[in-house]
Amino acid sequence: MRWRDGLDEWLCDRIRGKCQAVGADPNTGKMYIRGELTIKEENGINIAQIYRDPEAPPQEHVEGVQKPWQFTRLCYNREGRSMRFRNQDTGELVHVLDYRGDYNLTWRDSGPHVFTQGPATLVNEISPGLYEAVYFYEG
Repeated sequence: MRWRDGLDEWLCDRIRGKCQAVGADPNTGKMYIRGELTIKEENGINIAQIYRDPEAPPQEHVEGVQKPWQFTRLCYNREGRSMRFRNQDTGELVHVLDYRGDYNLTWRDSGPHVFTQGPATLVNEISPGLYEAVYFYEG
């Protein structure tokens, strides 16, 4: 996974930690987050450890389709120009245009999937199975 901050760039084999989702771009598949990044090497593997700003207010609950605590896979849907939101336990899949809120992230499959766990809310259904955004809450 590639991390960019201005002109600086880092490659990591795994991700773990908490941060704030501040947006996603459904045209490019980029996810935008806020947090402190530390790269650690453990047994020859680069691990991105993310720390959420402890002073940042928690994501306020919004109106929409409430999803209870779940283990969720996030990734880019290039053909549909949207971001995927898949419940790993039930297989339920919806598409969204934006990611917002408090992430508890992990990534370790060397593929395009990022995982998060906790409750979420789907907001403003645009068409069947496509929502304006998903908001994440710390579980």
